[in-house]
Formats: sequence, C-alpha cells, structure tokens
Amino acid sequence: MFASSSKDIDAKVVDGAMVVAFNAGDTPRVWRADIGHMKTATLEVRGAKGKHQLVLKSGETDDVVGDFTDKEQAAAALRLLTDALMKGEGASAAAAPAAKSGVFGTLFKVIGVLAVLYVVGLFGLRMLVMSSLSHRAGMGGPPGMHAPQSPVQQGTPVAPDDLLGGGQ
Repeated sequence: MFASSSKDIDAKVVDGAMVVAFNAGDTPRVWRADIGHMKTATLEVRGAKGKHQLVLKSGETDDVVGDFTDKEQAAAALRLLTDALMKGEGASAAAAPAAKSGVFGTLFKVIGVLAVLYVVGLFGLRMLVMSSLSHRAGMGGPPGMHAPQSPVQQGTPVAPDDLLGGGQ
C-alpha cells in the first residue's frame, strides 16, 4: 500500500485499486478504481475557465474523478494521483505474480521441477549402470576399453569372457 496526500486530497493504491478522497473539491467525494485489471488508462485535466475536471479514460469510457474550480487544484490532484500510481505500483507488483500465476503458474512450476528431476535421474541412472558394468567386467573403465590378453586375429571366433576380460 502506498499513500500520497495533501491537505485536500488523499490517494492510496491498495491491492491493485486506486482510492482517492477529494476533501476540498467542488463536490467532496471518495473515488475508487480497480487499476489492476485495466489494460490502458489515461488521467487528464479537462475544462474551461471556472470548471475543471480530473478524468480517467479507460477504453471507451470517461470517468470523472473530481471536479475543481481552479485548474491548479486539478493539476495538483493529477500530480498526487500520478505519484500514488508510480510509487504504489511497486507495492501492488509484489503481490501480482502470486495472483497472476494461479493454476497455470503452479502447473508450470511443478512440470519444471519434474523435468529437472527426470534429467537428473536419467544422468544418475546412466552413471550407475556404467559403474556397475565396469565393476562387473572387472575393469576400471567401461567394457571394451581394455585390449584382450592375447591378440585376436580378424575372423577368428573369440569367447566373450576372453574379449571382455571376464575370464581373469
């Protein structure tokens, strides 16, 4: 939550909603907008001499946030809301990933963890099998790495134990 205020206006961003209290506007009011779900929005001061409005434009609608007789009051309100939005964005952004992740975010995290465990498991299993084969063959390395005890002539049948060194 972030609060910004002057003596006439209080503005806060709370859980993705802008809440503004206009205590000294032409029509004192409290205004609230759910800014967390707006795709685009524009705050602007409109009006002519003697009647100014702070307006929020979002999509096709224009929402009058506050009425002012003085353009400087309307501009001050605009600056105050801008400050609250800019500084309040960090507070609401910290909660946003948890809210946005929902079921799909959790599902992707679980799938990612399972994929990592699968890869680590396959690598570990491969190392275990290679180690088992090298110990079973009685050699310090993978099978077939050592030359047979006696030279083997090409085309001559050789017993597997003689070739792999298991008959030692």
